[in-house]
Amino acid sequence: MREIVARLRAVATRFPEGDRPTFAPPASTADVESFARAAGAPLPPVLREFFAITGEIVAMDVHNGYRVGGPAKLARSLARGDHYPNAINLSPAGGPTVPCAGDGGGNGFDLAVHDGAVWFWDYETGVARKITTSFASFLERIGDDWEHAAAFDYTWHYLPRV
Repeated sequence: MREIVARLRAVATRFPEGDRPTFAPPASTADVESFARAAGAPLPPVLREFFAITGEIVAMDVHNGYRVGGPAKLARSLARGDHYPNAINLSPAGGPTVPCAGDGGGNGFDLAVHDGAVWFWDYETGVARKITTSFASFLERIGDDWEHAAAFDYTWHYLPRV
């Protein structure tokens, strides 16, 4: 996980200072536990590991915007009932999900507790679809998106189209 976040930090430096993604310090234990209670499901270890490295990555000026993590904000969003379904049945295996990210359009990315897959949740339709098999591959894909955005590659298919 540290290597993936390090890659994201390196790619972030390719953007102009005013548009550059930002990385928060590690999340507090209290914020992570509050988020776990609000989610009503166990947080996958990989998400806890991410929070121990950086509490949140904000890149709202890159493509359609990215906000990854932010346990206090995610907990508040769940408490208000906006942006993320609390526990949605996403696959035949079922099981709860926890929100892990959002984009600039109000859509959410949810992490399946049972298998670690990341799902894109469209707030306009309420439809969710699997986009990666793991949180690590989700972050890698964000890194790919950032590399293409920094190179002004308008032919690249950004998240969630994978």
